[in-house]
Amino acid sequence: MSIAAALAARPAGAPPLVIADFSPPRGADLLDLRGGDELVPDYFCVAYAPGRAVRPDPFSVAVALRARTGRPSVVNLATRDANVLALSNALLGGHLLGVRDVVALAGDDFGPRDAGLVQAVRQITPTGLIRLIVQLNAGLDFRGARLRSPTQFSVGATVDLGRGVEREARLARRKVEAGAMFLITQPIYEVEQWRAFLDAYMATSDPALPPVLIGIDVPAAGGVTFSSIPAWVQRDLDAGRSGADIALEVAARFRALDVPGFYVVPTILKGGARDYAAAAPVISALRA
Repeated sequence: MSIAAALAARPAGAPPLVIADFSPPRGADLLDLRGGDELVPDYFCVAYAPGRAVRPDPFSVAVALRARTGRPSVVNLATRDANVLALSNALLGGHLLGVRDVVALAGDDFGPRDAGLVQAVRQITPTGLIRLIVQLNAGLDFRGARLRSPTQFSVGATVDLGRGVEREARLARRKVEAGAMFLITQPIYEVEQWRAFLDAYMATSDPALPPVLIGIDVPAAGGVTFSSIPAWVQRDLDAGRSGADIALEVAARFRALDVPGFYVVPTILKGGARDYAAAAPVISALRA
């Protein structure tokens, strides 16, 4: 079942759907996927070239994870590195392999270290990628030519409230208008920030907001995070409180609002490894 269908079928008050962020390894050895063995999410969420590093493509990792764990994946696909032909081919290949859930995103800009070594493409925006996927679902390629068979993707988009609530509400509306069936937020710590986004989105009128998976960080002292950590979280970490305990406290505040699902983000430790072990009890508790 696609994640969009699973979210639509979830009755009010049911346990939330849980997806777990997973980084493709820095190599081609299947043993490097062992980090997923200790996680029991409803879906993995396979990142796209995290750290702008050379890694296996997310569709291949999704297939390998399913073979190893029996669990499906939502795949992230960025517009930074490919034109519409390459994106279309990647999508058809992923669909052929059985992947049905894709999140459209931009991808971080290349830094000074990569100057002269690699160039961004960005022919289309994430909103444009959503439209491209919707067109493939209708059986048409980017030229308008008919495919022999249409795709059946459920397509999602991201929301980063750290970039401004009003801005993200307007951008989310455009993504939903383009065809996004679900949204995933970057980690949020404060319910008030989420409520402000809801108010800003409602002010944009139609279309209605689709199901949203709330990002939950599993922080660690000295870990790398891409969201802003509130002072109270840093104090608790410095005092020895576990990141899993903090994550569950934050999630409990959102569960009181009956959000349909969570996107659990294991922290990145020094050296680049993901702390999947710390995220495992969070995922299990949220699904219980």
